[in-house]
Amino acid sequence: MHFAYLGKFPNGEKLCDDGSRFLVTELRGDLVWHKFCWQFDTRGWQSLNVCFFCNAKSKGATDLYSDLGTNASWTNTEFKDVWDWVDKVLPHRLCPWLALPGFAIDTVRMCTMHNVNLGILQKITGSSLLTLISEGLYGCPDDPLQTNLNRVFRDFRAWCKNNKKRSSQRCFTVGMVIKQNNNVTLTHKAYNGRIIGAYASEVSKLAAEKCLDAPGPNRIYGQWLKEQITNGTGHMPSDPKLPLESACLRATERWFGLVERAGRYLLLGMVRTDLHFPPRICEVTIATTATTPKKNSSHLLVHQWISCAIHDSQQPSSPL
Repeated sequence: MHFAYLGKFPNGEKLCDDGSRFLVTELRGDLVWHKFCWQFDTRGWQSLNVCFFCNAKSKGATDLYSDLGTNASWTNTEFKDVWDWVDKVLPHRLCPWLALPGFAIDTVRMCTMHNVNLGILQKITGSSLLTLISEGLYGCPDDPLQTNLNRVFRDFRAWCKNNKKRSSQRCFTVGMVIKQNNNVTLTHKAYNGRIIGAYASEVSKLAAEKCLDAPGPNRIYGQWLKEQITNGTGHMPSDPKLPLESACLRATERWFGLVERAGRYLLLGMVRTDLHFPPRICEVTIATTATTPKKNSSHLLVHQWISCAIHDSQQPSSPL
C-alpha cells in the first residue's frame, strides 16, 4: 500500500505511466468483520462499551447507546484524534492498518449492505407486513399466518410484474418472519430486500392513507377488507404504527435512491442532508417489535450508523 501511495513498484519503477498514485480511502465491513480485524477486546455488542467510535454504553444513566435524541450525551464522546482512539479503544494491539498512508478514524466504515439491507431493513419490512396482515389488508387476520403470508407473496409477485422488477425471493414463511422470542425479522437476501422494501413502502403508504386500491392488475392488497367494509362488517386500517412504518419505509426508499444515483461514493453534502432517517427507523423498530431492544439487534446498527454520519458531518472536505 505504501508503494501504491508513492506510485511505484517495490523495484522503484513507476506503477502507472501517467504517474498515478493510490490511497486506501476506506476499510469497510460489518460489525463482526471489524471486531475480528481490529481485535476490539473491550468493545462490541456484548460489551459495556458497544461502539467502536465513541464511548456509548449498553447500560447506565449516561451515554446510553439507545438514546437517539438530537442531544444524546454519547454524541459528545466521539473520538476525533487517531492516537487518542488507539489509546482508548486498542490499548493492547496496534493493527497494521494504522500505518496506512493518510489513515484517519473515518477510514473505518460500516457496511451499508449488512447494516441496511440485511439489518435494519429486515426489521422494518417484517414488522410492516405483519401490521398490514393484522389489519386485514390481505384477508381475514384470523386466518393462519402462513395463509396470509402466501397472499402477501402473491401480491408482491404481482407488484414485481407490474413494475418490471426482478426478484429471486421465494414464498414468505412464518419462520422467515418470526424468530426466537417472537423477534420480528424478515429473512431475505440483500438485493431482494431492496425490492421487498420498495413493495412494502408502497403498500404501507396506501394503508396509512386509508386507501384500499393498489395500482396494477391482479393485486390482492385491500380487496378482502373492502368487501368487509361494504358489507358493514369491517373498518378502515387504524393501527397507529402504520404512519410510522410508512414514513420509515419511504425514508429508506429515498436513501436507496440517493446511494444508487451517487455511484461509488457519497459526497459529504449528501451525508449531511440525507442520512437523517435512522432515528425514525429505530423508533419504528421499538414500536413494532414490542420488545426491549437487545445489544445485538438492529438498534445497535442504527447507533453505529448515526455515529458514522455524525463523524462525517464534522469532517472538512477531503483534500483528494
